Amino acid sequence: MRSKKIRRIKVPQFTVANGSTAAVSKSLGSLNGTLKQAIVTINDNTGNATATLALIDEDSLTLWTETGIAENATTPFQYYTLSGTDLPLTILMDGTMILTMTPSGDPGAGGMTVDVVLFIEE
Repeated sequence: MRSKKIRRIKVPQFTVANGSTAAVSKSLGSLNGTLKQAIVTINDNTGNATATLALIDEDSLTLWTETGIAENATTPFQYYTLSGTDLPLTILMDGTMILTMTPSGDPGAGGMTVDVVLFIEE
């Protein structure tokens, strides 16, 4: 039996300036494996903006999305909810992946920063 390897990917920081509400995308390059966990940290922004994250494959298919991720917090995601049931996060990835972050609104004077770390089983 082949042992499984966990790869940790620190995504370059997402930043949103005061007055902006535009989505920001980061290319993750080519990934092959299963997303098992994501840790998201959002700064304490004066506009109290939350975030939506979406993992999108090279065919523009959204593989995973989380909405309303809290500001001024670090939030781990190991599960997703489907039809009211929490299931382990097991998102299959093969090829070029893009992670998109969309703020819920204007983050205010200090802007918004979002840090994401992904843990992928290869």
